[in-house]
Amino acid sequence: MVIGTSASNTRITSVETYRSVDVFVSRLHPNTAKEELLDCVKLLKPKGDLQIDEVKCTKLASRFEHLYASVWFSIRIDACGMRKAIDLFLSADAWPLGVLARRYFHKKDG
Repeated sequence: MVIGTSASNTRITSVETYRSVDVFVSRLHPNTAKEELLDCVKLLKPKGDLQIDEVKCTKLASRFEHLYASVWFSIRIDACGMRKAIDLFLSADAWPLGVLARRYFHKKDG
């Protein structure tokens, strides 16, 4: 696959396409507020031309809610930056000490 980068060929234009990087984050303190989580994601500085379009945070039900909290982030980005976004949001340096982060996959049954 090739994605064009020519600045001189302007006879046709592309349409903007977006994808979502879904990230599961767990081992959070049970009193962690949604705003704190959104601020944590917004503090991550995308490298290069990666632009974050929208961030949604959904708190998930934990088995032991008095011990830890888990959330799911849906981060909407330009489709060309998918690989960069995955590398950014799944790096160990992106999250505080002891917090677990991995890709989040939706259930196939809906």
